[in-house]
Amino acid sequence: MRRVMCLYITGHLETVFPEEYSKEMLRFIYCHQNEDGGWGLHVEAHSNMHCTVLNYICMRILGEGPDGGKDNACSRGRKWILDHGGAVSIPTWGKAWLSILAKMWCYFRLVYMPMSYLYGKRFVAPISPLILQLREELHTQPYNEINWKKVCHLCAKEDLYFPHFLIQDLVWDSIYIFTEPFLTRWPFNKLRKKALEITMKHIHYEDENSWYIDIACVEKVLCMLACWVEDPYGDYFKKHLARLPDYIWIGEDGIKMQTFGSQLWDTSLGLEALLACKLTDEIGPTLMKGHDCLNKSQVRGNPSGDFRSMYRPICKGSWTFSDQDQGWQVSDCTAEGLKCCLLLSVMPPEIVGGKIEPERLYDAINVLLSLQSKNGGISAWEHAGTSKWLEEDLYFPHLLIQDLVWDGIYIFTEPFLTRWPFNKLRERALKTTMKHIHYEDETGRYINMASVEKVLCMLGCWVEDPNGDYFKRHLARLLDYIWIGEDGIKKQLDNTSGDFRSMYRHISKGSWTFSDQDQGWQVLDCTVEGLKCCLLLFAMPPKIVGEKIKPERLYDVINVLLSQYVFAS
Repeated sequence: MRRVMCLYITGHLETVFPEEYSKEMLRFIYCHQNEDGGWGLHVEAHSNMHCTVLNYICMRILGEGPDGGKDNACSRGRKWILDHGGAVSIPTWGKAWLSILAKMWCYFRLVYMPMSYLYGKRFVAPISPLILQLREELHTQPYNEINWKKVCHLCAKEDLYFPHFLIQDLVWDSIYIFTEPFLTRWPFNKLRKKALEITMKHIHYEDENSWYIDIACVEKVLCMLACWVEDPYGDYFKKHLARLPDYIWIGEDGIKMQTFGSQLWDTSLGLEALLACKLTDEIGPTLMKGHDCLNKSQVRGNPSGDFRSMYRPICKGSWTFSDQDQGWQVSDCTAEGLKCCLLLSVMPPEIVGGKIEPERLYDAINVLLSLQSKNGGISAWEHAGTSKWLEEDLYFPHLLIQDLVWDGIYIFTEPFLTRWPFNKLRERALKTTMKHIHYEDETGRYINMASVEKVLCMLGCWVEDPNGDYFKRHLARLLDYIWIGEDGIKKQLDNTSGDFRSMYRHISKGSWTFSDQDQGWQVLDCTVEGLKCCLLLFAMPPKIVGEKIKPERLYDVINVLLSQYVFAS
């Protein structure tokens, strides 16, 4: 969506995206519109203001009228926006794009770097008739009457993952109120001009060292727009246009623009799976091609020039998430690439190709060690370079509040819960907890809902009584997690025992689980697929497919499905 907006602003939309591209992009938008008229962050997410506004603007830019689109997509999307407070409730990144239309972590840093350049330049796209129409369509009041200072912190509840606290808003507002009047007047405007020059220097550096792919899709579009603002006819912008196809993907649901690819990640994990099959004699050509891909994808040199002054770590010897051009080292991709190279190095060269030079493997290890932080962990792109108070407490004070809340609960309640009479309350809570654990164990025949719960429940039973029957029954069912049988579809469930509703369990008689009858937890889609198969087999001769399932059991299945529907709605 941001790419469409960027190309519309720069006047290159029809050049880069011909009519057939636009049709496929619109089809993708229509396919993933939610029933309520909005769009979410991904194809299964609930609607939010950020995604709904951007998708709506994209449809209008691609030629749909205010009431156009498949199944009234535009009018339904606009209704969702207006019903939820209008476009003024869009989060920060959305506000930045609408205002254009109208040491931090690398991803965080590289988003706000071009965004700050566009703000510092006070860039606003040329006002077209379409933009004037969007101003009328997206707001609940006339555009010229909106108090922008009042709504700058406004955010729709669907988009608000962490609320702003008063101190955070006070800091931001104070910086704006007390610094902005100075930075727009001489001599302080010279300071802003110098800052913009430095910002653009960093943007060009990132562009050139990633061959104009940039670190990810959000940054790509912002950097491209910044280059156009600097010089609409310059080489920097033209080079950006040439790499836009790297982000275009086409599927059965239309054209989408998301990531630049995961070629290295997919190749390395695929090679590991093939090597584990021990079919070397049969898949030699495939292994050789995979090895060649790893060889060509490894980053051969560090970023150009004085890369440390540009806040870039070493990357010589690393592997990226996609290919060599993108240039941003990733620790887990480097580890997987190195692992594959080591596995292939002990195999015959006539099967997998020539070995990678040891020096290049040493370079990969050097990159991994350089990404190790003081606490011993290895971060993804660059080692932790700032303090926790700067990264979290200052920029994200909600985490500070969370720490205060949790620490407060522990400090003020723990002394009471370890002393009489409050320790009796804890004892009662522990008995109730074990009651629920034993109920889940017995109902699931000691398989439990999944592997994580299984181990924790087993440990809980051992703590309660190391020699007790509950723990021994858990041990007896551990083998179920080593190999899963293939007869799950033949086994249906009865309802769980006792007063199952008081144990927060639903009816399960007639359902199918994800594995087998013993596990006991009904799964909606498994039940649907089981019922579908039974109905298909029901119409076939018994001498071929076996005895038919009794209709009463199929009625139980439908009853489960209806109960799930009522509960979900």
